[in-house]
Amino acid sequence: MKAIRSILPMSVSKTVSKSVSVSLCLCGAISATGTLHAQAQAPTETPAPAPAPAPAQGETKPAAPADPAPAPTPTPTPAPADPAPAPAAPPQAAENLAMAAIIKKHAEECSDAQLKMDFARTLPFVPPKLVELMGGKDALKGRLAQANAELKRRGVTIDSAIVGAAQVPQNHGGVLVSLVPLTTRMTTPQGKVIANSHLIGVSENNGASWTFADTATVNEEKLGTLYPPLKGKITLPPATAEMAK
Repeated sequence: MKAIRSILPMSVSKTVSKSVSVSLCLCGAISATGTLHAQAQAPTETPAPAPAPAPAQGETKPAAPADPAPAPTPTPTPAPADPAPAPAAPPQAAENLAMAAIIKKHAEECSDAQLKMDFARTLPFVPPKLVELMGGKDALKGRLAQANAELKRRGVTIDSAIVGAAQVPQNHGGVLVSLVPLTTRMTTPQGKVIANSHLIGVSENNGASWTFADTATVNEEKLGTLYPPLKGKITLPPATAEMAK
């Protein structure tokens, strides 16, 4: 998959660029029986053995054979020990995974609010600096309404926005950052389009709240403008798109 402008026709590329800027797994028993019949035999009289001849003079009577040595007693093999239990995840790792789950939940709420053009629900997720640059909350609300109208004018419908698993947040000088994959499917006059980008989740209060920007419209330079402490510290993956097959 290549960058948006290199894989889509120019007209579609412009449309997509506008569109994505708005979205954000007993053994069986076997028995056998048998009967053994022993046949009795009549006892037979056995003649007494003849006495052994006396040894000749100078000969030594052979000694009786010694009793065989007892068989060694087998040493029982100890049963194998139970395997050691798997070590528990370190507290910090468990905390990071929990934080990533929270970020994903917030990203889903943000995306859903934007798709429904619900300004009141969207606003808490907008970077404060962006609100300032747009001229305040009312001006931002107006810009969002204009963007929605532009999509309708271009015949674009955003069908869905699927949020993936958030990355474990990284700390950059007290600012937490997590990239969250986002797949946006839309219908355009030229056909169905699948756009892939990332929501950049940022928390400046140790995870108490999160704001988001979309790599479809925010590059590393703009990210530094929205969050000055992150300037030159974050490498963003490119946003891509392709016509659906």
